[in-house]
Amino acid sequence: MKKILLILTLMLTCWQAASAYDFMVNGIAYDKNSDGNTVKVTCTNHVWNTLDYENYSGSQTITQANIPETVSNGGKTYTVTSIGEQAFSGCSTFTTFEIPTSVASIGASAFQGCTGLISMEIPAKVTTLLSGTFSNCTNLTSVTFAEGSLLESIGSTFANSGLVSIEIPAKVSTIASGTFHDCKKLESVTFAEGSQLTTFASEAFNICINLTTIDIPESVTTINNSAFSGCSGLTSLIIPKNVERIGDYAFLGCGFKYLVFLAENPPSLDNEIFDEIPEDIVIYVPNDNYKNWGGFTNFKGVYDYKTVALNEIDAAMNGATLTDAEKGAISNYKDQINSASDLAAVIAAKEAALAIIKLHPTKAAALAEIQAEMDGIPIDVSSAYNVFPASCWNKHCHLLRTKHLPESRI
Repeated sequence: MKKILLILTLMLTCWQAASAYDFMVNGIAYDKNSDGNTVKVTCTNHVWNTLDYENYSGSQTITQANIPETVSNGGKTYTVTSIGEQAFSGCSTFTTFEIPTSVASIGASAFQGCTGLISMEIPAKVTTLLSGTFSNCTNLTSVTFAEGSLLESIGSTFANSGLVSIEIPAKVSTIASGTFHDCKKLESVTFAEGSQLTTFASEAFNICINLTTIDIPESVTTINNSAFSGCSGLTSLIIPKNVERIGDYAFLGCGFKYLVFLAENPPSLDNEIFDEIPEDIVIYVPNDNYKNWGGFTNFKGVYDYKTVALNEIDAAMNGATLTDAEKGAISNYKDQINSASDLAAVIAAKEAALAIIKLHPTKAAALAEIQAEMDGIPIDVSSAYNVFPASCWNKHCHLLRTKHLPESRI
């Protein structure tokens, strides 16, 4: 008896929701907007999931919904400009929706629980994605944004969805609390060139256990509480130079092997920022300002990344035969490292210096390379090192191969 009453209650609720629209065309319900010329898609989920499903689809299962840019009713044509709150919530059979370019607004939870949904493109005119828009869309692997996207803010939009990767449009300034919470399939997050993002809100990427790649934009100033907590697959992260604050438990349980901080002055920290992170991780910082910074008291390896780069160059130069011109060029690159204002400049100068040094490998490196090229032929190549100058080692290696290997193996 209780079960019958529950069913009747649900049917009444669905009927009330389904009747709250102005007209329907091809199974899609619409409300007229106050301007009299545009309409909003509304309560269509109740229509397809309950009342008019048979009339609209017969015995077929609907897998695709094409929302038109314009729709006619009573002799008048209207432009579709928005999708209402919960409009398609729970429509589990759909795999794709085609949203027209005229749509500028998508309501909260509009596609929540559409478990069959695989992909979606958001029209360029949409400026805000609200709470729950795609939450619990467990098979939604791809969301893209139309060229010229005007999107400025993202709410807790994708929680518990099946997203694998996503690129955030440039105009987005905030990723809200719980935006990607529990997106266990999410692997990569990128940001469009010229990103204006300033804030990762609380739990923005909480429990994204397979997240391995995220390049935080330089514009970011705040990483809030638990923003990346539980991201056990995140093994490295570069904290941009403009980050001023990192909130409580921001990196709780992350799988870091190394971290890079770019700010000349350490950001302010709240409590337990790096709790449950291995103590043997390597942390690179730009200067000595981080020496007494409380955030690093538990870690063994904290290094000035400029010093690391310079030491790497010096180690590579040991035993290499360089011309005066090459030594001068390397010295210039070392000066660039000392004066660099960011990690990218340090890396570029270091790689340029190493490229020069690699033209003149040390004796040990040359012999190892030649012996490796012999494919296991048991000959002593060390004596040949003293016969040929460094510039001919590769040629000599080829001569040795020609002499000792069958033609088919050269």
